[in-house]
Amino acid sequence: MNKLKTIAIICICVFFFITGCGYSTTSLVHPGAKSVHVTNFANKINVTQEVTDKRMYVGYKSGMELDVTREVIDRFIIDGNLKVASRKNADLILIGEVIDFKKEALRFDSADNVEEFRNKVIVNIKLVKAKSGDIILEENNFTGESTYRTTGEFAKSEDSAIRETIKDLAVRIVERIVEGW
Repeated sequence: MNKLKTIAIICICVFFFITGCGYSTTSLVHPGAKSVHVTNFANKINVTQEVTDKRMYVGYKSGMELDVTREVIDRFIIDGNLKVASRKNADLILIGEVIDFKKEALRFDSADNVEEFRNKVIVNIKLVKAKSGDIILEENNFTGESTYRTTGEFAKSEDSAIRETIKDLAVRIVERIVEGW
């Protein structure tokens, strides 16, 4: 009986070794595409928007769209699935626009001072074939976010938190383009 159990366990292990665990990623990159050009993200944030009960903090860091562009390019370089190229040499073109920056209060102390915020940078992205202009991917309201504390041991500056938010956004954009789940 023990030999039968051992053989069954070995067969199961071999089966899972051969077939994998069932978790995998596949590339969404268009077949034959080896390079991407990232256009400068446009700034479409409405900076004249008024503060409301639902939107306590209206903010915008000057040049945020350029920071997003640089971080997305850096993330493509780190990822390595697509080479960053000039517009005329690229197989794909990523077009983006920053449409909103939100700063939300998450946690308050007993005196109603904000102790923790969540930042969100929201963009619209479009990936097109360079030669034909065919749209491969288009997503609106694509979001990167991070949280940060204003006091205590884990406190961060707002600038540091915004950089972290932009980095999260860039990681998500590149993952969305090159990985399929």
